[in-house]
Amino acid sequence: MPRPFELPCHFDPIEHAYRDARGRRFQSVTQILDAAGCIDFSGVDPLVLAAAAKRGTIVHALTAAWDRVRDRATLLEIFKLHNVAEEHRGYVVQYERFLVEQDFSAIAEETERPRLVDIHGSIVGMTPDRVGFFRRLRRISVVDIKTGIMTLSHPLQLAGYSMGIERVLRLAQGHDRVALYLLPDRYRLQPFERQNDYHAFLDAMQGGGTYLEQWKQHRIRKIA
Repeated sequence: MPRPFELPCHFDPIEHAYRDARGRRFQSVTQILDAAGCIDFSGVDPLVLAAAAKRGTIVHALTAAWDRVRDRATLLEIFKLHNVAEEHRGYVVQYERFLVEQDFSAIAEETERPRLVDIHGSIVGMTPDRVGFFRRLRRISVVDIKTGIMTLSHPLQLAGYSMGIERVLRLAQGHDRVALYLLPDRYRLQPFERQNDYHAFLDAMQGGGTYLEQWKQHRIRKIA
């Protein structure tokens, strides 16, 4: 697949900042969407948001660690090795269940890799969770792991990730974009298939546009 141009990337997880070798900082996919008015957590208690963010960070790290050793270790061994709290173990169990039941294979070198990529002339920072293949589909799938509820910005987020993996828009639109919602006792897959999500994300990069406004109107109708 024609890969986008990449700059050397230095990612600061504390600031959630993507910088190049010269120290220049670039917006991430989620920061672009936030600036364009696509993300709104104004009605959520900041303490709840902080707890959700912490949980998400822990679960992302644990699932990535499990991917690296699942062919030679057990979940119990991983839980003991990383001293995993009981409240987080169910998320990893459900992730393994997803891998087995959905027959998903991640491309190891793409997993949780921070990158700075050129998307239609602009440098964007991103860390796609998983890029790989569902055996039944046999085409590239971009999977994002979520430990909270679905928000209406998720389809655009995954469209941004998809364009950060495939340079040609028409080919990126052939990816499967899937959100994997993990809970301690179950998981749920949500595919996103609207092709206009890609154009709406490109509009968000420019601060606005017809496709983005259409997406916002669609979101308002969904909320209503």
